[in-house]
Amino acid sequence: MQIVKTIQERMKGDQIIWLILLLLSIASVLAVYSASGSLSYKVGGASTESYLMRQVSILIVGFGVAYFVQNIHYTIFGKLSTLFLVLSAVLLLYTQLYGLEINDARRWIRLPMINMSFQTSDLAKLSLIVYLGYKISMEPDNVNVPKFFMGFILLPIIIICGLIMPSDFSSAAMLFAVCFILLLIAGVEFRLLGLTLFLIGMVGMLFLGLGTFFDSIRSETWINRMSSFLGESGDGYQITQAKIAIAEGGLFGEGPGNSVQRNFLPSPYSDFIFAIIIEEYGLIGGFSLMGIYLFFLVRCIKIITRSTRTFAALLTVGISVSLVMQAMLNIAVSVDLVPVTGLNLPIVSKGGTSALFNFLAIGMVLSVSHFSELQRKKDEEEQEQNSNSEESIQSPTTPSYESYD
Repeated sequence: MQIVKTIQERMKGDQIIWLILLLLSIASVLAVYSASGSLSYKVGGASTESYLMRQVSILIVGFGVAYFVQNIHYTIFGKLSTLFLVLSAVLLLYTQLYGLEINDARRWIRLPMINMSFQTSDLAKLSLIVYLGYKISMEPDNVNVPKFFMGFILLPIIIICGLIMPSDFSSAAMLFAVCFILLLIAGVEFRLLGLTLFLIGMVGMLFLGLGTFFDSIRSETWINRMSSFLGESGDGYQITQAKIAIAEGGLFGEGPGNSVQRNFLPSPYSDFIFAIIIEEYGLIGGFSLMGIYLFFLVRCIKIITRSTRTFAALLTVGISVSLVMQAMLNIAVSVDLVPVTGLNLPIVSKGGTSALFNFLAIGMVLSVSHFSELQRKKDEEEQEQNSNSEESIQSPTTPSYESYD
């Protein structure tokens, strides 16, 4: 009991979010251990247990990252956001020119010494969300000034989304949707929101056209995925196998480790891990996982409503919407509600740096939760002190009749 109490004292911020992280990590260990069996067979040389230990190690490091970040005041991330946004743009450009090419896409660069691949869009997405929240909160009176909006809000969105788009259209589209929601909540005028939609649409059309001349722009892949989704043409093999997995799972599933479709799905441990989860744990397991993500959003909404500072609220909005939207899109792909996106399931899917950035983002939310509550208590105490001092000044002094005796 003393150990549990000590852990609770050290885990600052919303305790329920810590529990959600733990549940998602358990789901990740179970699903990755089962789904990586096919990877072990195809690649050879590495056992399923080695992939399991790697995933467990990443999750442990992720908890360490979240624990470290929760103790840093969230405003520090805002102050550093411009620097990291510029760094993200440089890294994205470098990735497009010299990055690792995997599955005809350049999304990764190799980190020296540790020999780990790093998806630069993960840093860019988080940096842009933090930057927008901080910039809007610091200069709320200028947000609807066209010159300021174009230069400090819209331009960074176009640059970051534009640099992500050539190799990862779905991530760029999702990031833009998150930014648009953030601007909408921040109270940006509709004329500027309309301008944002128009310009980002023009950028998308431009890349679609340039894809005819440059192989690095995967416009043909976007078109094939859309055609496959609409049933016109294209390769629907992945979705067909995912549907089979879901159908085989039924209500209660085939049981842990009994997936058959993991041997046929191209990415059963990442993009289509939700289909494997349903096959093994049934619709009950699938809906339970969805519920965990939605409950995370509910807890974040509670943090937002209790935040006393604009940046704290906007940062929590951006991170929570980004993570939950990515989760819902991944799930929607598996059940054929949207075209194939290539987005993984946050925390649950097998991953390295992408999982660590998810833990980093959630650590920021925990920081907001922790320091917002401290700020809230401080504000309430100051308000109470001011109220008491005003009452003492306004109330007449009661004469002491004992002095007249």
